Amino acid sequence: MIPSPAYRRSLFITAGLTIYLCLWAILQIRILTLFPFVHSDEPWLSGLSRWMLTTGRLDVTEPFFDTYPRSPHAIKLLFHLLQSGWITLFGYSIRSVRMLSLCFGMLGLIQFYRLLRTLQLPRTAAAAGMIWLSCDIQFIYAAHMARQEIILVFLLITVLLRSIDFHTHERSPVFPVITGVIAGLAFGMHPNGVIIGAAGLSIYLLSDLQHHRSAQHTIRYAAGLGTVMALFLGISLLMNLSFFTDYAAYGQTLGVSENLLTKITRYLQFFQKLIYRVSGTYHTPFITPQLVLFCCSIIAALVSARYSRPFRHKALPLLAALALMQVVFILIGRYGQPSVVLFFPAVYALTVLTIGHLLHRRAPAVVLLILIASAAAAVLSAAQISDEIDQSSYEDYTGQITRIIPEDAVVLANLNTEYLFTAGHLYDWRNLAPAAEQGISAEQYIAQRGIEYVIYPEELDWIHANRPVWNGIYGNMAQVHPGLQQVLNDRFELLYTGTSAVYAMRIVRYQQDRPWKFSIYRIIADP
Repeated sequence: MIPSPAYRRSLFITAGLTIYLCLWAILQIRILTLFPFVHSDEPWLSGLSRWMLTTGRLDVTEPFFDTYPRSPHAIKLLFHLLQSGWITLFGYSIRSVRMLSLCFGMLGLIQFYRLLRTLQLPRTAAAAGMIWLSCDIQFIYAAHMARQEIILVFLLITVLLRSIDFHTHERSPVFPVITGVIAGLAFGMHPNGVIIGAAGLSIYLLSDLQHHRSAQHTIRYAAGLGTVMALFLGISLLMNLSFFTDYAAYGQTLGVSENLLTKITRYLQFFQKLIYRVSGTYHTPFITPQLVLFCCSIIAALVSARYSRPFRHKALPLLAALALMQVVFILIGRYGQPSVVLFFPAVYALTVLTIGHLLHRRAPAVVLLILIASAAAAVLSAAQISDEIDQSSYEDYTGQITRIIPEDAVVLANLNTEYLFTAGHLYDWRNLAPAAEQGISAEQYIAQRGIEYVIYPEELDWIHANRPVWNGIYGNMAQVHPGLQQVLNDRFELLYTGTSAVYAMRIVRYQQDRPWKFSIYRIIADP
């Protein structure tokens, strides 16, 4: 039997996408540890995963924070279980844990192609849309970082795919429940997983309203979602009976307990900071073109939905999901820079859908326009990645350290060196300010922990000299800095002084001001 032209075209597109994804993955692997720079959040998360493996317990807290307030909970437990399994199989390094994120980035792209097909876009347009997302700098950034965002993106796309599929085709009563369970898993990855649950909820509610049904499907979805979320909350209570009190206290430090007007103001400031690339310690990619494009796409989609019923049927689920996601994002009030990527899949899908609608009689023009946009995104991404790679090298920074400090030494240092040492042997600078508040001096802290080496970054001197503007990074260093200088002078010897523009100064705004120094000290006297 001779294959039909449609089948051959489908096979050709599938083969082309497979080749593209393989090439994309190879390229990402080559720059995986070079972009973005290693943020302390990455060893923070993976360090806790390693500690769970080391102790064989799930109700532990980070060993490198022993005075910094921490309490066990299960809201990130699923992520740590996933990461722990990955570390067991592939070892513990920044490359290893970032590979886990890259794998979910690949899966997210595949699911995004399926989502566009579910929106009834032609294969060529769906393929072009997937390529466009893969070239986006914020997506690449998330796919490289050893954080939860890219896993949340994968779960979000999956929930959107299943919810819109149900909106378009009648499925079994169990289908919404399973979708709710998938959305609930996001809550076991990160507190912002609630946003993924909101996306699915909005689509099921819209579907029930449009089809003049009772809310039975929405209830089924909510039941699956709520059951899984309740499970994680229950495990959190088993780990810590005062979980709600402790977590609420932690949330206050992040602005979660602020009033609604303040949260809305901070929400607007969040996007303003993204546009101006204002950041504390996070790399902030240049995404202003995307934000402008997204605003235009949403406006165009709303106008088009007003005059085209078929388009309205396809676009409203995405618009509803985006709307409720923003509401929940504001209510949560955690405006971390990496979280903006959670909105990208839905808006990219809406943009591709809108372009397809506006040029519906010119299918080749749709694909060509999207591919041109993809090329522009690729050029912008390549320029930013190249600039970041030129700034600093994690391998060079850590290489300077490993030549001097043995792996099993007990060290006081920045958390960005956690991958270099035995589990439980590193203590972070963030411990010293809370220790001082408890009446423990820097000298006492060092003696009690048996610290043998200190990796002292120049940023500590800079933060102290410019206090209190940057006290949020390590706490109030004014009560720590003098005593720390004294103990380094009296009981330690200077072994080495190196430079690292990025890792000896974590405040992004000042990283390129000069070649920042870090010094390695070794203890020479007993207390």
